Amino acid sequence: MKKCLCVLRVSSIRQDLTAQREAVLAAAKKEYKASEIIEVQGKESAIKLDEMERQTLNEMKDVVEQYPSIESVYFFSVDRLARRVSVVMSIKEWADKRQINLVFLNPYPFSTWFKSTDGVWKKNDISDVYLMFLSFGAKMEMQIKGERFAAAKLLNKEQNKPNGKILYGYTKDENKNLIYDKKEAKVVRWIFDSYLKKGMSTAEIFDEGVELGYWKDLKARTSKANHIRIILKNYCYAGRPNNSGLIYPSIVDEDEVDAAIKLMSEKMNKPKSYLRNAYLCKGYLKDETSGYMMVAFKWHAKYMIRQNVENKYGVNMNVADTLIWRTAYEVKWNLISYLDDSQSENIKKELAELGDKIINLKKHIEDDIQPRYSKAYEAFVNGRGRITQQMYDNTISSLDREHKQYQSKVESLEKRETELYNVLDELLHKEKMDISIYTLKEISDDKERLEIIKECITGMTVKKLGNRKYLFKVYHKLYTSPNEYLYINRGKITELYWINGKYDENHINVFEGLANSTLIPIEDEIEIRHKRAK
Repeated sequence: MKKCLCVLRVSSIRQDLTAQREAVLAAAKKEYKASEIIEVQGKESAIKLDEMERQTLNEMKDVVEQYPSIESVYFFSVDRLARRVSVVMSIKEWADKRQINLVFLNPYPFSTWFKSTDGVWKKNDISDVYLMFLSFGAKMEMQIKGERFAAAKLLNKEQNKPNGKILYGYTKDENKNLIYDKKEAKVVRWIFDSYLKKGMSTAEIFDEGVELGYWKDLKARTSKANHIRIILKNYCYAGRPNNSGLIYPSIVDEDEVDAAIKLMSEKMNKPKSYLRNAYLCKGYLKDETSGYMMVAFKWHAKYMIRQNVENKYGVNMNVADTLIWRTAYEVKWNLISYLDDSQSENIKKELAELGDKIINLKKHIEDDIQPRYSKAYEAFVNGRGRITQQMYDNTISSLDREHKQYQSKVESLEKRETELYNVLDELLHKEKMDISIYTLKEISDDKERLEIIKECITGMTVKKLGNRKYLFKVYHKLYTSPNEYLYINRGKITELYWINGKYDENHINVFEGLANSTLIPIEDEIEIRHKRAK
């Protein structure tokens, strides 16, 4: 049974094949039944790729070899076949050897073969000249278009107008001048504030942005936490020209970009740790004198300064973790215990924000993750073997992990929402909340502890006062002044004190001269969480 092939092509994934397909199929159906028509579609450049690199042409040849009964191949126009003279003539030679008729609909209908009155296929003698002329014209069209594009780019550069894509946070006015996108610029400002002022990590900023619905319109432009880092390091947001000399209106100051890059560098130098070795002070404990972050060295069971500085030292991991946890659960207990009517409004605001976050997360799952399952399946089924079973399984596995991550976040927010409703109910009914500090103190799960620390603690410093004497300050959200502790290591004997009131640093160095009323011994034993490797 005779067959025909319809070859459809556009240059980029942004272009649509619909109009081209309708025209080509309509022409083919004048000579062939629907069951006799085969389609090959492609989205690739006809000027950048060689013939052997053209997936559409390779697929066309494979189909012809598979179905020897194909007698015609339809194209919307010559430039849909190729824009290079050599490629067009090579395909014509390939088709002539197989006595396959190439049919072009534009600029006017033309074919390389025709049927005589007695039904015999005969070669069209002028087809070589015709195709050479049109393919040369298609190539010249692209060259002229390229020259016009280059001239337009140069003019835009002189006028400080963007060519192509622009940075997130900006848009163009009717004259193509760069201006702020109010919504996106606000998000950029929020990213810098969250990173520099709130101490959030780039991953936390991305997750928070998903909950707040910031990324739903960004798609590929800002889809991962890595793009948060790119924004934080980009001086274009501070008004510096980019590589092509384009200057964007400033959203932040250069000092803020400098600070973000410096902080990012410090964080990248921190050793990785996992929950099984949960270091409660990680990201909080700094050396008060140098300002450097103290990092965990599990083999020594110490937090130490990693940089080369004078008088480098380390502090006992168990002591530091005990002090930050002691402060955290005490602050948490106070924050919960002393709730009053004035805080019910804050709880209502948090509940409203939680509701928005839950809606945005569910929308993200429904509008972004779920469609990607369908796209992956469609690409696997209709990909003509370009996507293997292993590639498909890996994609689905990755989507499952992402789906589980966001679903877990939704469940966590819903749990928090329930907790707040219960607290609000207590406040509205004026019932005294029966909360025990010992319930918090006895929490042993590291995940819960880290959540409480994140909620209550804003920073922690340590200063070496003398031989085996250290002053810890734990900053928290209850009061502006920190909790201060004195740690003295006397070999096998360790002394811990909570400093109550003002003190003289010189007296601390000479412990015997310090008034006993200033130091309150901490009776709790140090929790042994980490052991020095032998």
